[in-house]
Amino acid sequence: FQSNKAKLSDCPLTLYLDLIDSPGYNSESDFSRYIAKIHKFLINSALEYKNQKKSLPRRDRKDTRIHLCLYFIEGTRCKR
Repeated sequence: FQSNKAKLSDCPLTLYLDLIDSPGYNSESDFSRYIAKIHKFLINSALEYKNQKKSLPRRDRKDTRIHLCLYFIEGTRCKR
């Protein structure tokens, strides 16, 4: 997976974004294997945060949970 980080600031609020791309959807011959990779990534992100909750004070935690997933599909009317 590829990660891109962004910081948006509008005083007094600061928003940190970590955009994760999963290229290769069309090149994967087995769709279930591709979905399994994404599922594993989501579960690992949640478990990492859960482990941090047990061992770190709130101010020292990094939120690794996935809050939004977008799935783009090619439309039937799209031309190449």
